Amino acid sequence: SVTSTPAILLLLAALLIRVSSVLLCVAAGGGGGVFTSMAVNGILLGTVVAGILGLENPTLLALAGACAFLGAGYRLPLATAGLLAEISGSAMPIALGIVAIGIAMVCMGSTSASATQTDDARSV
Repeated sequence: SVTSTPAILLLLAALLIRVSSVLLCVAAGGGGGVFTSMAVNGILLGTVVAGILGLENPTLLALAGACAFLGAGYRLPLATAGLLAEISGSAMPIALGIVAIGIAMVCMGSTSASATQTDDARSV
């Protein structure tokens, strides 16, 4: 089975450890390291999906994963789609990235990793 290969299991373990550590740090009141963690978690998830699909070069899905996590986490879908377009330079990664960013935005809802984007206008 493709999903039981050691590399994919190690990537999933790394993803689980990273997500757990970031959630624990943020829940304890820490605020640093969220940007990098989102990018790396997206890269790990994209690489896992590429491994499950049996792709030889996981770079495309890794980049799309990083952009999807950052775009949804900071509510910047167009900026991260532009970043993916700039990095990849071809149409297929851009289309794939826009789909991934859209899915991530739906999963994220109206929350943001940045408190300034979710502050109530009445508090100003």
